[in-house]
Amino acid sequence: MHDAESILVIIVSSTLTLFLLILIAMIALTIRVLLSVKRLVQQAEHMVDVAEDAAEAFKEAAGPVSLMKAIRKIVKTVKSKTK
Repeated sequence: MHDAESILVIIVSSTLTLFLLILIAMIALTIRVLLSVKRLVQQAEHMVDVAEDAAEAFKEAAGPVSLMKAIRKIVKTVKSKTK
């Protein structure tokens, strides 16, 4: 009977060791994936910031441009009315 118990202990401990090694590998892989996702998110945030800055620049430039168009239209209208 002692031999059967020893064999069962060896099988159970080997199985638990195998699961522990698989778990450690999975944790390492998960950490690697999460770091990659973090890097990707940071790049996406940077792209969004750049796009926001560009949109703000266009927004700021749109006011003077539309004002110049309005002034040009008024000048053309006045010139055509005087002729």
